[in-house]
Amino acid sequence: MCHFALIGLQLRNDDESVEEERERLREEKRLAKEKRRKEVNKYRKRLKKYGEEARPLAVKKTKTERLPISCPFHREVSELLSAAGLHLMNGLKAGPFNLDMFHGPTNTVIEVCPEWQFYANTTHLTSRSRVRHMLIRKMGFNLALVPFQTWESLSTADDRLSWLSRHLPRHLRLPELIQERDTRREAAC
Repeated sequence: MCHFALIGLQLRNDDESVEEERERLREEKRLAKEKRRKEVNKYRKRLKKYGEEARPLAVKKTKTERLPISCPFHREVSELLSAAGLHLMNGLKAGPFNLDMFHGPTNTVIEVCPEWQFYANTTHLTSRSRVRHMLIRKMGFNLALVPFQTWESLSTADDRLSWLSRHLPRHLRLPELIQERDTRREAAC
């Protein structure tokens, strides 16, 4: 492939005059500036709407590219489970899906359910989320869900870890999590 084609410049056709080439290049440059201006305006809107969580302007995402950590909620859950000794792979591609967290030895997918996966002001998952979860299960994965409402209602890391130890599938629970939960129960008695 020609070097000029890689950087977006097109070579002059044999039947194109020098003046026509200059005009075409000016038009391409004007269109590139216009495109950049639109991108900057989109970024300003994202920045106004999402603040620090806005995707930076310089980062270009393709259809197949995805960050391994999808949102701050995902990061929190992943860091807590990793700190507890559970080795997870984040952002694993499986068929048409990018899975939030995957535990290979038990073939378990842990999906966080942020607020956009729920109908407004309800605890009901959207039909798109339900179909996604059904398809992940049909692909043969064990699936564990962590809804944002529950996560936000738990104030401390210990409470969250305790909740995870109760709600993760039994084959995925760490002895440390179970032991910690049992110690708390004994202390409460």
